[in-house]
Amino acid sequence: MERLKWPRIIRCQFSDVIATHKVTGIPGRGTEETKSNDVTDRYKCDEIGISIEIGRPSMCTLLKNVEFFTKRLVKMGVEFEKDSPITVIIDEKT
Repeated sequence: MERLKWPRIIRCQFSDVIATHKVTGIPGRGTEETKSNDVTDRYKCDEIGISIEIGRPSMCTLLKNVEFFTKRLVKMGVEFEKDSPITVIIDEKT
């Protein structure tokens, strides 16, 4: 695999469907686990997990689009999944 440089090095962590995310330890962008809840049992009885998918495999998105949604969700009081690849890069102050 070729050595990636900025900004591709960060994009790779969010787009490679077979890689395990270095921070969360969850493989495949975390999408399979988010949909099935079988591996980590993130969501317990009486809890609801909602996933917003921004972009598709053939249609990427920009982090500014993700920021657009997350800023509005914060205002609504949404609690983010602590092991999400996106959550680990959110600066709670901003």
